[in-house]
Amino acid sequence: MNILFITLTRLYNNTTAGGELYLLDLIQGLSKVKVSPYLLFPDARNKGNLYVRKYDSKGEYKEYEFKGDSIEDSFSKIIERFNIDIVHFQHFQTLPLSLMNITKDLNKKLVLTVHDYFLWCENFFLLSPLKGDQFSFCLFEEDETLCAECLKKSKDIWELIYKQPWNGEKFSKVYIAERRRSISKILVNSDLIISPTEYVRDSFLGIYPSINSDRMVALEHGVNKILNTRNRYPHKYPNNLKVAFLGGFKYEKGSIYFNELLETIKDKSIEFYIIGKLGTSLKTQDFSNLKIIGQYKREELGDILFREGIDLIMLLSPWAETFSYTLSESIMNGIPVIASDIGALRERVSRQGTGFLVPYENPIPRTLKLLEDIVANPKILEIFKKNCIEAAMSFKDINTMVSEYLDLYKKISEAQ
Repeated sequence: MNILFITLTRLYNNTTAGGELYLLDLIQGLSKVKVSPYLLFPDARNKGNLYVRKYDSKGEYKEYEFKGDSIEDSFSKIIERFNIDIVHFQHFQTLPLSLMNITKDLNKKLVLTVHDYFLWCENFFLLSPLKGDQFSFCLFEEDETLCAECLKKSKDIWELIYKQPWNGEKFSKVYIAERRRSISKILVNSDLIISPTEYVRDSFLGIYPSINSDRMVALEHGVNKILNTRNRYPHKYPNNLKVAFLGGFKYEKGSIYFNELLETIKDKSIEFYIIGKLGTSLKTQDFSNLKIIGQYKREELGDILFREGIDLIMLLSPWAETFSYTLSESIMNGIPVIASDIGALRERVSRQGTGFLVPYENPIPRTLKLLEDIVANPKILEIFKKNCIEAAMSFKDINTMVSEYLDLYKKISEAQ
């Protein structure tokens, strides 16, 4: 079985990005079970060129370059050259949607994984500038007139988050309606659509009611328990509460709210940490209660969290996350979270009782009150730590995830 995975960039073993970690784990796992995985990604310098990695049973690869008059031309050559059976699209943002239609035209099986909301809107975190000074999650706005107005005014968010050239003039009610009709047809014709949580599945079945619900499954990502589990509790609490921002320090991950906490809280009994690459700037000029660890390797995270004695992790995303590897990492290290009450964070935290939920819009007042209560009574965290340990034991490992995917690939391959 030859499976071609479509993504946007090269994959590196030292990545900490959730979508890339998941894809690396899946490809390397499949390569060990007599499946031939290939990875396709575009040339950032020449839009007509594509690269393909062919993985062997050891997870090692050879890389090939394909040049054509267009991406569509290069894509068709790759399908033919490697005798691809299944094309599994992981990310779509810089690739033409026509590749999905070509997949079906060539009589290949089409699989899509939904990591964000690009298939609803090109502003794929759905953060709108229309509701005030800060960007706010639009809750899958269906009014194409409002959507066009939003996108025309989204220059700031394009530059802040997506770091891509912005062309607001192309957006109109007609453009958006036609795009959604085209995507609806693609989704209907897909052999399989995978979402990492039930929230994402329910959302897509709601906004695209023509999707066959039997063809859309929720499949949580597997994790490497050996690398991450550091359940060294019960914990002796020091005088200070140690609170960390975990993961890339970016707007879409809640850096704006963490910055606000740093500027608001002057209580020296709370120490703040940033464990992840700084993607947006810090506003505070007072670093007396802030320690920046910076970017980390996945296999080192457990030791970092234990060494620093982190008590609580902030996951204050302003949009509806679709999974959140940082939540998994927090839980597997026995550390409760304060998380946004929306999307995958709400689904996973509430299901397993691994922390506190705060409003995804204006979370600061509730977060400040929670921190005040925890400083006064740190033992309140104990029940959540125990829940984290129990939840971590229930997580699927990478081998189980690979087996689940393999079963799905076999099922659609056998279907007429």
